Amino acid sequence: MLTVLLGLSASLSYSLHDFIMVGVSKRVRPLTGMFWVFCSSLAIMLPIALLLDGLPHGSAQWHAIGYAAVGGVFYVAALLALLRGFAVGALSLVTPLAALEGAFASVYSLLTGESIGVITGVALVLAVAGAVAASFGPRSAPPGTGVQASSASPAGAPPRRLRSAAGAGWGLLSGMCFAVTLVLYGHTGALGPVTAAAAGRLAALPLVLPLVLLAGATSLPRRLRPRTLLAGAFEAGGYVAAAAALARGPVSVASVTVAQFATFAVVLGIVALHERPARHQLIGICCTVVAVTLFGFGS
Repeated sequence: MLTVLLGLSASLSYSLHDFIMVGVSKRVRPLTGMFWVFCSSLAIMLPIALLLDGLPHGSAQWHAIGYAAVGGVFYVAALLALLRGFAVGALSLVTPLAALEGAFASVYSLLTGESIGVITGVALVLAVAGAVAASFGPRSAPPGTGVQASSASPAGAPPRRLRSAAGAGWGLLSGMCFAVTLVLYGHTGALGPVTAAAAGRLAALPLVLPLVLLAGATSLPRRLRPRTLLAGAFEAGGYVAAAAALARGPVSVASVTVAQFATFAVVLGIVALHERPARHQLIGICCTVVAVTLFGFGS
């Protein structure tokens, strides 16, 4: 029961982060939003990591920190791509596509000669079909939404051509970068999961800070600061809750419950933000949500 609660807490925290950052990303540069979320989550995770595991010691842990450092760079890229997707697209579309990190990780496993189970194979097929269906919308889709109320054409009118839905490419790129991060964190077994994530973020700071300063992207309007810092807290809290759920086990239950952040995001997008995907996009989004859940079962 506790594993389920921790897993659902993690998924809800992740989806609330995305929900908040959709509004922020449409008002400020994605680089600015990324920087504030990055700093907020680092400020929370670093003390927790030190409390849980202390300072790293021994060659095995320092070797693991090397992997975590590279993973931190890909985490930054994933977060920036996610917020760029939110700046132009819809929550109910971008988050499910970004959640397909398990699909990219499975492709990596296949390319490296590893075998995958039947459930993972089915999930991979659903992920590809869902991503393709969700990523294309009617050409007349409203700017900045990436979704359309209906894909049907008026009677007697020529069928509307489809185009890439706004934010879809960024969502997929985010999922790809998150998958690389997960693969790299898989080599950090000598560290605790929270310590690995905190070390990755800390190692990425020397890259992030000059980039943000050179771009002049540190300034965030005062009215947006509390919600952006809260989003960073949700992101960090989600990761800690997910790590606790996976540590407590069973892993299959934890993975499936954590993966439901894509479901929560779709509900928030449609109910709270009044997003209206086209019919074929909604089918594709549902396929990706099912695929994300199946990847959890197959993990």
